[in-house]
Amino acid sequence: MSATSESQISLSTPPTELQAPRRPEPEWHIPEPAPARVARSVARTHGLAHPLVAQILLRRGLVDDALAYFLRPDVGTLHDPSALRYMGEAVRVVDEAVRSGRKITVYGDYDVDGTTGASLLESYLRYKGADVRSFIPMRFEGYGLSKHSIERIAKEQKPELILTVDCGTSSRAEVDLARSLGMEVVVTDHHLPTPGKETTGIVVNPHIGSDAYENRSLAGVAVGYKLVTAMHGSHPLANLDLVALGTIADVMSLTGENRVLVRAGLERLGHTRRTGLRALLRTVAAEQPCTHGGSDSCFPVTAEMVAFQIGPRINAIGRMGLDPMLVVELFTTSNEERATAIAAQLDESNRERRATTNKLVDEAIAAVDPASPVIVLQMDVFKGIAGLVAGRLASEFGKPAIVIDPDGHGSARSVEGVDLLRTLQGGYGNLVSAAGHSMAMGISNVTDVAALRAALEKHDWPDTAGLRAIHIDAVCELADLDRDLLRSLKALEPTGAGNPAPLFAVTDVVVDELRLMSEGRHAKLRLAGGDGTKKSAIWFNHGGRLPAVGDRIDVAGRPTENTFRGVTAVELQVTAVRKTTAPLPLTLAA
Repeated sequence: MSATSESQISLSTPPTELQAPRRPEPEWHIPEPAPARVARSVARTHGLAHPLVAQILLRRGLVDDALAYFLRPDVGTLHDPSALRYMGEAVRVVDEAVRSGRKITVYGDYDVDGTTGASLLESYLRYKGADVRSFIPMRFEGYGLSKHSIERIAKEQKPELILTVDCGTSSRAEVDLARSLGMEVVVTDHHLPTPGKETTGIVVNPHIGSDAYENRSLAGVAVGYKLVTAMHGSHPLANLDLVALGTIADVMSLTGENRVLVRAGLERLGHTRRTGLRALLRTVAAEQPCTHGGSDSCFPVTAEMVAFQIGPRINAIGRMGLDPMLVVELFTTSNEERATAIAAQLDESNRERRATTNKLVDEAIAAVDPASPVIVLQMDVFKGIAGLVAGRLASEFGKPAIVIDPDGHGSARSVEGVDLLRTLQGGYGNLVSAAGHSMAMGISNVTDVAALRAALEKHDWPDTAGLRAIHIDAVCELADLDRDLLRSLKALEPTGAGNPAPLFAVTDVVVDELRLMSEGRHAKLRLAGGDGTKKSAIWFNHGGRLPAVGDRIDVAGRPTENTFRGVTAVELQVTAVRKTTAPLPLTLAA
């Protein structure tokens, strides 16, 4: 993680406008720790270097065989792809197309999951000798298959088989059109079906008729990988680099089988031989000698890096209105010069995307009615940016947010306790079309924004909607947040959805220094503990909840390494702050 540029403003008291939070402060859930002797025993038994890590795992209910499986995920435990309904039929159709030399088009969605899935299938089918090309629609064309894209593929690529990845489950009319034009269609996808639009035929999707398949949380690229596994007869580990990218970026649960896929995939990603992936990784990390020795170099890739640095660069191409086929080209090219040029374009597009998003978020926040139970805004926004703005609004105000462009399309993001997709599909189909996941979805066909807003304001939202709670994994001293702890926490990787990075609380510390950064959007703090320990902390998007210098506070956050001007140190990435009332018991108190 690199240091963010700072404005040279040192505050003894934050500006008045930063004092008013836009939403209620979160409730802190403090864990009841396991006995220290139990944590230390578990740490010894499982080779954990720090008993705090054992405490965290015990708090998450991991014991005995489940703990051993968690700590040592094995690709040999991956589920049999034949348990997915229609997998046998899909393999038969695709194998026959390859053997007979029929033209194949791989149709992927425009996000990370779709582009990695298309790249994986294209590269594998080409390895098998197939006549194959990919097609990724522009983001403005909307999610999934479209009549326009089907007609364009039929005219320009003339395939006999369309193989989808990360889309197609709810595209009955579009698939019927493709078949009427003489193209066979095999769907691989992971989205929930939209009632009334379910595609017929060969649809490989863990949500459809797959009671025998244990993992309903596969990413689209992972469903594509299951098809490749079924065709190959074993797990082709070289493809797991793309599976890890798509699974993390699509915010799939990193538990069970997904943990195995992503853990192995991150290892492959750090050592990837894909020319384009190596070029992209160079934009966010420096190569270093591999720990196993030899002359090869590798990249220190983590799930957090994929989620917050690599994924946004991949998505930025489509979000900023550029052709997402550039991403597939990046992942499949062996031309070093071309790969470097595309990676640079992704990097520049992401910088533009970040600046645009910040501007639009500021405009949107000013327009929100805090009293409304739901946010429905129409604004002049790129379709590709709408989801980012909606996500920031949902997080900031703790309520579902829908952001719509002038043409009636956009994105929505929900909050814990609200399945917004089912809400919109269940009772508001005459006002809006929605497709995607329960927490994140695409929006279309909104002709009357005011009517949609009025209807949703009358909806019976759950009492728990928007109530924000933070779940502390361990309470510790400021001095405990050191590099030894960071190294020990690697046992929990990959962290993300379903397996969040541990959240620590340090209590009764003093704000020794505070500086604003990035035009006041972020803040840098120096915290002082009672034993004289001082440590830096960074609070991104603090939302005006800043303490003053000299305040005694409790801080919830995650330790991370920060390198600034060649010096690496551990700092705390702040999630929440509250005024100290009474000291909390330490997790590892004797």
